[in-house]
Amino acid sequence: MKRASNAEQNGIGVTDIKVYKIKSDSLRANVAVTFNDLLVVYFKLIEGKNGMFISWPNHSYKEGGKTKYRDDVYSLNKDFVDDLTDLIIEAYANA
Repeated sequence: MKRASNAEQNGIGVTDIKVYKIKSDSLRANVAVTFNDLLVVYFKLIEGKNGMFISWPNHSYKEGGKTKYRDDVYSLNKDFVDDLTDLIIEAYANA
């Protein structure tokens, strides 16, 4: 599973990915990603209209009678997000 990525070039390495598959309409798995053997972040792998994507840790709130979502954790680097998404989808396919 270990491969070089843009994230690792910036000092952030994915050291483990655990996939917990779920049978649901769009939710495919809960995924625990360990970074640098120091931090674990849980993501959701979702099958959307345009393919699979990861949902970052978030919370919901009401605004104007509508439910909205705000990410609690997010990346400022698109290449990092793309690499992480690829790693998670790869781990899901091999789980």
